Amino acid sequence: YCPQAFTTTLEEAERLMHQDVLYRKKMKEEDDYPLDTFCYYISEIPLGLLHYDRECLSERVYDGEGKLIDRSYCCSRFSIYYPGVCDLPAYDRHPDETFRGRSAEQIRFQKGDIVEVYRGDEVKLAIVVGTPLTTEWIWERNQAAKDKRGLDKLPYDETDDSYTVIDGPGYEYHDHVPSLYVFAPHYHVPLYLQRRFKGYLEKAEKKQKEEEEKDRIFRQAHDCCFSNKEQIEKSEKCGCFFCGEIFSPSEITNYLPDEPPTAECPFCYTDSVIGDASGFPITKDFLKKMKKRYF
Repeated sequence: YCPQAFTTTLEEAERLMHQDVLYRKKMKEEDDYPLDTFCYYISEIPLGLLHYDRECLSERVYDGEGKLIDRSYCCSRFSIYYPGVCDLPAYDRHPDETFRGRSAEQIRFQKGDIVEVYRGDEVKLAIVVGTPLTTEWIWERNQAAKDKRGLDKLPYDETDDSYTVIDGPGYEYHDHVPSLYVFAPHYHVPLYLQRRFKGYLEKAEKKQKEEEEKDRIFRQAHDCCFSNKEQIEKSEKCGCFFCGEIFSPSEITNYLPDEPPTAECPFCYTDSVIGDASGFPITKDFLKKMKKRYF
């Protein structure tokens, strides 16, 4: 049972929330309502504008006693245009939609913490793998983007204000949970469960390192398909990771006018050619994995 109320101010919404807290305490004392309240949410809804589901301008989460736990730091990603803000029928970002990161003090959990994840009708235990983006991280990335590409708009939104968690033996059990739906455990977590979740984290980290190493190798191989005429001429055989063909360097008849020139595949005419002089294996299996990674 989850009551709702609509008010015009945050103060009035909090007053009604505390009223409900007292009411439920009284009911529990009389053994007429023995269930505890998990949490309360107060959402700021954009009056006079079309919006969907849980879209809101801001949101706050409180514990079952009505104490503030956390709040949002940007509004939802609205999917409609805004009369008075953007009168064009095409989509435009709301001015408060950009997420600018959290400070270290605003990040409630760290990697390795066991948490509760609220999912409407259920609450699950999970372990934190990643935290919300920080203000410093976003600032550094934004400066780098401005220097390299002249971009001055931050692309981050509410989805970046989330924790990455896992609740099973592998990274395939991971999920990205909004910060306001992650809580400290309400009850003691037994030692055997703590060990189990730590094991989940260790397996996920091991898998992630393996994937990062594979990706590093594929990136290095991919770099060898650019400005590679000298490498091709030193090779005994070449392969294209787009079409998967393996062929002799002498079959390459065309080079793209890069500096130095870039080899073009004689079968599919793409610039996806690498030679064995690059140090990478020119096999059907390796080319197939490269294609899966880049195409």
